[in-house]
Amino acid sequence: MARKKSEARKPLTKKQAQRLAAGPLTIADVVVKKSCPCCDGKGKQEVVESRMLVALRESRGITQADMANRLGIAPTYLSQCENQRNGKRAVAFTRELAERYIETAYT
Repeated sequence: MARKKSEARKPLTKKQAQRLAAGPLTIADVVVKKSCPCCDGKGKQEVVESRMLVALRESRGITQADMANRLGIAPTYLSQCENQRNGKRAVAFTRELAERYIETAYT
């Protein structure tokens, strides 16, 4: 199912693109701290920046189906994580899955 133009994945920032080109990514490159909405923005929570992982996979020439197979997860689940949604529910990478994703991309 094709995305609507308004739903297109955001491109990498200049800094993210430079980091991806610089060499192997680490988990620190893809995990960012964001304000927690349940704490009125006072608390911080770790969020995996999925577009960095997608760009990594694509730059290595790995298909989504192949990556899912290597990780031992369903391709539909990987798609949901990469797109951070499942219908109206948000689905995101866990830190552990992101670490395995990075490791798998470089093997």
